[in-house]
Amino acid sequence: MAEKNPERSERITASVALQGLGGHSSVPFKTHNPVTAGFEFIHTVTARLWYEFDSFDNVALYPVGFDAGTKANIIPDTASIQLRLEYAAAGQGEKLKHIVQTSLEALKALYSVDYTVEFSEAAHGRF
Repeated sequence: MAEKNPERSERITASVALQGLGGHSSVPFKTHNPVTAGFEFIHTVTARLWYEFDSFDNVALYPVGFDAGTKANIIPDTASIQLRLEYAAAGQGEKLKHIVQTSLEALKALYSVDYTVEFSEAAHGRF
């Protein structure tokens, strides 16, 4: 069980790149929209925390960045997402990474987008 109100937490940064097939917004059925897939990804990983961790576990997943396209009426080819994952107990970091990875695999099949994800350990901090 995670320590309640720990003095320090562990932190992982996840950088996700989604590669889809862009196009004009008048024909969205001809695209594989990485923006839609990206928002679905954020919803999926945050919702999974409710079902895969105890409500007293000190875990958190924060979407801290989302970037995709700059033109009006155009569905971009790519989207990038940055997440901050925080946890206090051993094993929770690997579980959070697994949630990110398996959610991306599901969305790859659902939205026909490819992805890359890079995890990096960050400095300790207060929860």
